[in-house]
Amino acid sequence: MSYIAFYVLLILHIAVSVTDAFTSSSGKANDEWTGWGGSLYNNRASSSEYVSSSTMKNVTVHCQIPHVGGVSATPTISNGVAFYPTWGGTFVALDYDKCQVKWEINVTAIIVNFKQPTPFQLALTTVPFIAGLFASRTSPQIDKQTNVLYFATQLNALVVAVDVDTGALLGFTQINPHPGAVATLSPTLYENILYAGVASAEELAAGSVPGYKCCSFVGNAVALKFDRHTGRFKTVWNLSMLPTGSSTGKYSNGSDWSGVGVWGSQPAIDPVRRRVFFATGNVYTAPEAFLNCTDDRFSPTTAQNTSCLPPRVWQNAVLAVDLLTGKVAWVKRFGPLDVWVLACGIGGVVTDLVSCPGTPGPDYDFGMAPTFVPGEGKNSKDVLTIGQKSGYLYSLAADTGEIQWATATSPGGVVGGLSWGIATDDRRVYFTGINSGTKPWTLQPGNNTVVNNSVWGAASLTDGKLLWETPGSGKVLLEYPLKGTFRGGVAVQDRYVLFGTGYKGLDGFLYVLKVSPVFGPR
Repeated sequence: MSYIAFYVLLILHIAVSVTDAFTSSSGKANDEWTGWGGSLYNNRASSSEYVSSSTMKNVTVHCQIPHVGGVSATPTISNGVAFYPTWGGTFVALDYDKCQVKWEINVTAIIVNFKQPTPFQLALTTVPFIAGLFASRTSPQIDKQTNVLYFATQLNALVVAVDVDTGALLGFTQINPHPGAVATLSPTLYENILYAGVASAEELAAGSVPGYKCCSFVGNAVALKFDRHTGRFKTVWNLSMLPTGSSTGKYSNGSDWSGVGVWGSQPAIDPVRRRVFFATGNVYTAPEAFLNCTDDRFSPTTAQNTSCLPPRVWQNAVLAVDLLTGKVAWVKRFGPLDVWVLACGIGGVVTDLVSCPGTPGPDYDFGMAPTFVPGEGKNSKDVLTIGQKSGYLYSLAADTGEIQWATATSPGGVVGGLSWGIATDDRRVYFTGINSGTKPWTLQPGNNTVVNNSVWGAASLTDGKLLWETPGSGKVLLEYPLKGTFRGGVAVQDRYVLFGTGYKGLDGFLYVLKVSPVFGPR
């Protein structure tokens, strides 16, 4: 990307993260920015009185804090402090008004002290697309009652508890013991229970780590309670995304079902029905008896496509789970069998016939958790909104999972499509169509412009109709060249806009912008 792309991306993310229409129903506590999605609803929306399209021209750079490896996680904001991890293996608490670091801890040391890395884990660090394993990339959660901050790690998939005022280590637990397990899903805290999920680097190791026999990882979601007095975590429930101990047949490499990571944005909470919502990825391997399930026909508007697959295979699915029991209220699966690892190649060119099982799927994960929107969907229903790497944007009924609408926003791809998150207010759903395959796409609606790059857009929350799409050539509200790539999300609190630059091995900064209102608060 050029620097122009960087500042346009910054503008668009501010636009989708901050909306004039959003009200106190945003699910926030005192309008603080909590976690990746900003609230329990994972909606990435702010009701700030100060940040709007009319005030963006009054933005100045308040802080610019350098970080080795950069920052891609959305900062969590609480009591005037921004909390965030870096790809350099640290975790930082920053007083963003004074531009002073309150404390900084070594996440790499926590990972290594838990368990020395195995030869396989060290080999993972040499694989293309994998970097920053000795770090955290999750936006944290804060329990104000106990003064505990929680985040998760890449390598060893640890959930870590530290003191919010000092960063002192209080405890940690591993939420999946597989050597390739990583925690990329940011956790959500609700009523003293932490909800998290696990993905894996094994998908990328297949065909890349010499001699490695893929695959055995199984994705899972967990609910945890932490006792500060004892320093111990208790598992409330642990939910596997695949059947265990299956006797339905073995694939030729000796593996059974594997994969189905839980990996993007953060789980959303429905406090009335008392449910937490997750979404899942593709499978890595499947028993030979099911490899022909790729022949299933798929209708995005109905998702009636999975008769060939066992019902307990929750690939490319959205799940509603009881907060306290872990009982699954409903599951909605999207697409036929989608078995893919890096050895299957990008763009349909298989690079390793041994490690790529059967007929590879398109790798159409859900690279995000759903957004919960109370009372604003079709027929005033509570709904979930979510985007898939296929490029489709969906609205689901929160009580049943029934599809309310499905809209094609952009071409699908191994990277996306839609990935890592969307933003939703009480009228619209905002998205970025990545178009990783650089395929031709006609801008919608009613636009004859054809592009082959990323697009930004908005869809109606009630019917999914595309309201606008742009390749980044719309009205410029703010133009500021960033030092480093912008790969994360924006957090908003009061007059401040915070975000990171840099990614994995690329150094970057934590930026703090300050907005001066034209005529005071609106």
